[in-house]
Amino acid sequence: MKRVCRTRSTTIAIALAIALARTLARTLARALILPVLVVLLLPVTWSVAAAADYVVVVEGLGGNEDYTQAFGDSVAAIEASLNDSTAVTVFAAADATTDAVAHHMTQLAMTLTPTDQFSLMLIGHGNATQRGYRFNVRGADITDAHLVQWLNELPATRQLVVVATSASGGLQKALAAPHRIVVTATKSAQEQNATQFHRYWSQALNDQAADSDRNEIISADEAFEFATQSVASHYRDKNLLATEHAVFTAGTDIVSRRYVINRTGRLASLEDDSQVRGLLVQRDRIEDEFHALLKNRSDNPSWSDDDYYAQLEVVLLKLARLQLDIDAAAGESP
Repeated sequence: MKRVCRTRSTTIAIALAIALARTLARTLARALILPVLVVLLLPVTWSVAAAADYVVVVEGLGGNEDYTQAFGDSVAAIEASLNDSTAVTVFAAADATTDAVAHHMTQLAMTLTPTDQFSLMLIGHGNATQRGYRFNVRGADITDAHLVQWLNELPATRQLVVVATSASGGLQKALAAPHRIVVTATKSAQEQNATQFHRYWSQALNDQAADSDRNEIISADEAFEFATQSVASHYRDKNLLATEHAVFTAGTDIVSRRYVINRTGRLASLEDDSQVRGLLVQRDRIEDEFHALLKNRSDNPSWSDDDYYAQLEVVLLKLARLQLDIDAAAGESP
């Protein structure tokens, strides 16, 4: 499985932030310094250094030749974009049954650890009745109750579930969790027409146009933004009234711009390296400190500037020094 090293532009941004924090923090007012730090740091898509990435893709029944082809193409595109991962499982329509997926999810519940990252993507038709949501597969359908149970039993504390089907919006409330991102192709259970979202979500995972900040990392929110804009263009170009409106919800304990789905360009060619992976785990912890510090500052406006910037400087220095170690381990020159 490939791991990610920060680009040199990001390292420079960190160094600049440190210089600002050191020389200006105690002399300039909060109104001036904080926006500068936000500009330098917040737009960066921080990579998640999870112990392992697990992805499960389930293809539902098409019902006719056109939908079967469309769903198969989307699943194939997702699989191709993630083929460097060592933990990708794809259930093609012919093999996707509730029992088969349930068995695999039970195995994952005994395999995953709290530091792992897990993504579940459902591509196909869905429907909703008074009994709840159903994802159409061979035999008995996968229900909302199945999804809630499977996801809640996983110990992974970073989770993404993408339900790219009709009527999927009704799952937003049921699947919500502090450590989970929930993406649905529709905003409610009432939007029951077949959706286009799956086409553009699968395209986003391996299209550099989806990499809005050009850091060779496609995050969950970048993929969603690309897909929703593409869906809107699809209906507009065909002079059709949009019958789907995708929804993206991130839990309180997860930062969506740090949820890495795929790497492109140079980062895609990096080989897995145990030393770099260990350093990235350390960096992930420091980045959590950084975001916790910003939140604490936001929640406590009376916190003195001197104390805040003193703690901020410590965190930024640790992050910059660790980044130098990561660059060296990855063979990048200063």
